[in-house]
Amino acid sequence: MATWTVSRSSNRPGGFWHDRRVRSQTGTTMSQISIIRKHDKSMKAAKSAVNKVAAAIAKKFSVEHQWEDNILHFSRSGVDGHIALSQGQVEVHVKLGFLLMFIREPVATEIERVLDKEFG
Repeated sequence: MATWTVSRSSNRPGGFWHDRRVRSQTGTTMSQISIIRKHDKSMKAAKSAVNKVAAAIAKKFSVEHQWEDNILHFSRSGVDGHIALSQGQVEVHVKLGFLLMFIREPVATEIERVLDKEFG
């Protein structure tokens, strides 16, 4: 499994990007996106913002989504992920199947754009 991890910290002006590729024991290739953001919203406001992020992701990439406590799970064929919400932090984790790993950058860019809009 090829794994891609993208982290961006918004607590510094401009933040930073870090990409890392790791090979694991399974033979399946996947592309993984992980984005972690700090925020200063209340849990209610943050959950509302995550709903907007999920709606944008669902519209753009045709995924279904469902809340389980403070974790919003989303999926469709070839895509599986979740948005975990906690006080002061939001984490987005996405796994793209082999055929969709080639659109990794547009997916990551769209998630970043919506997070920027909703969480600043």
